[in-house]
Amino acid sequence: MTAARPFDPEHVLDFAGGEPAFIRELATVLRASTSRQLGGLRASLAASDRAEIARIAHQLKGGLGTFGDVALNARASELEALAQTTPDDTLAALLDSLEADIRWLGTCLDALAAEIADDRAVASDPPSSLKPRPSS
Repeated sequence: MTAARPFDPEHVLDFAGGEPAFIRELATVLRASTSRQLGGLRASLAASDRAEIARIAHQLKGGLGTFGDVALNARASELEALAQTTPDDTLAALLDSLEADIRWLGTCLDALAAEIADDRAVASDPPSSLKPRPSS
């Protein structure tokens, strides 16, 4: 079950200094780093390496903290805490849900960067009715 997804764009904007290029870079880093971590979690789950699941989940939690999504960070923390005692199928379901929410966060970052870039483009390019007429 996917929990509410409280993306905090203000946190990301503050962290990125309002720069759309940096926000796009954050989305790229999110996808690359979490892809490796999620792959490691799946491999560790297949090998029943509970200590490695907890270790990778801890790293994932730390990385997700950058984005200010408290609920997503808490879910990574939950995975870390449950790694030693939870049945494989439950951990796999939690991992699937976490992966979907990480993809959603990437989409939010992309949308935020595009919105800022669009707002800046509109601000720097006034409507044609406000542009000076070309001289004849």
